[in-house]
Amino acid sequence: EVDEDAVASILTKITNRLINFNASYSGYGDSQFAGLHLDLEPQGSSEWDTTTAAGKRDLLEELLEAYVDIRAHLDTNGLTTFPIYADIPFFWDKLPADGGSVGWADSSDRDNWYAAIDIPLDGVSVMTFSKDTYTGLATATEYERDGPLAEARVAIQPKCGPDELWPTLLHFYAVMHQLEVNLGPTEAVDIENYAFWRYALSNCGIEVGPPIAVTSVATGTGALPWPPEAGGTGGTIGTDPVLVFPGVPAHLHKVRTATSVRGPWTELVQLRTTHPAEPEMFCVPVPAQGPRRFWQVVVVPEAQE
Repeated sequence: EVDEDAVASILTKITNRLINFNASYSGYGDSQFAGLHLDLEPQGSSEWDTTTAAGKRDLLEELLEAYVDIRAHLDTNGLTTFPIYADIPFFWDKLPADGGSVGWADSSDRDNWYAAIDIPLDGVSVMTFSKDTYTGLATATEYERDGPLAEARVAIQPKCGPDELWPTLLHFYAVMHQLEVNLGPTEAVDIENYAFWRYALSNCGIEVGPPIAVTSVATGTGALPWPPEAGGTGGTIGTDPVLVFPGVPAHLHKVRTATSVRGPWTELVQLRTTHPAEPEMFCVPVPAQGPRRFWQVVVVPEAQE
């Protein structure tokens, strides 16, 4: 049976922090909460760790009852269309025969439970914080996205840095981009949480060389000295992007492109400065292909070639 004291505490918080708050800002829609997101995780409790598979199934039934009580509480207070979302982990759907830890009687029992939570909830975020590839994330969330739930979105966590899932924020971005492109906006992505996101932005970048300017001022083939006063024509007006970067004498510059920051990288051109001892700016037209593309310039001493 659901813990009535715990649910009562949650309902009190919802009343004080959401219902009363929104009521105090009636007429100021932009200042009100637009939805409720629940993070009730029985799998994080000590009871979950010590109980049987059947006991875990009972805990999920209690969770369903809590969702129903919270929906009823909002309805009673006039918020009948106010949306409720919830976090759930990806591994609950696995049947015992497949190594799952929840004691589902069979696939129908599991499917019926997921269909039941879809009534009080408007959608779920499927927590997949141990996965770091598109394939792993898509596979882990396939049941929730394709099953009885009206809305299920892949949730990923931007914990970046040494000993974390993502070495850098760019690794996180690359996989997030794959999810968004392949699964679409209704299934990807939810980012958990804002504090991790802000920390990653401030502390988990990748060390790179000087920025490469991307312009739309020249098109054509090959590489042109830039700017025109340096001895080149500067190209002609066009719409494709152009990489503009400094050339280092006695070095080979390899311009590469990829659709993901992880590669694979395709080499476009190799460049050397016109004069063996004087630097110059390179202007390399590159095709605009697809919704997102990355370029890199690898600079190596010619002696290493």
